[in-house]
Amino acid sequence: VRYATWSIIMDSVVPSDKGNYTCIVENEYGSINHTYQLDVVERSPHRPILQAGLPANKTVALGSNVEFMCKVYSDPQPHIQWLKHIEVNGSKIGPDNLPYVQILKTAGVNTTDKEMEVLHLRNVSFEDAGEYTCLAGNSIGLSHHSAWLTVLE
Repeated sequence: VRYATWSIIMDSVVPSDKGNYTCIVENEYGSINHTYQLDVVERSPHRPILQAGLPANKTVALGSNVEFMCKVYSDPQPHIQWLKHIEVNGSKIGPDNLPYVQILKTAGVNTTDKEMEVLHLRNVSFEDAGEYTCLAGNSIGLSHHSAWLTVLE
């Protein structure tokens, strides 16, 4: 427990921390108080949750820069990759019935989650048009969201 001005900060709470907490403020003119109820629930493990609507489809002019965003919520720590769907010999799907993809961005040792949540494409060409996927995984499972990039003249 850490105390700061007008607040109490509790890191890593456990179920036994649940209960009522009262803040009392007093001065020479009197006293006021307010009681807060803290409920602590156990975490249930789950695969990463990706924010709805992200990444979003984009339409940009040839030569523009574009960003795709992907907000990932996960406990335990997620592994995030950005993929571009590609064709191989005229097919988008491989013999294993999975899409052909090119890995554009994957986390390195010193990569932060914030860096991984954004895919930057610079000076886009017509070849950059297509489907992009944010893939997030943890020890429990995988989640993915996709968006399309359209490039206009």
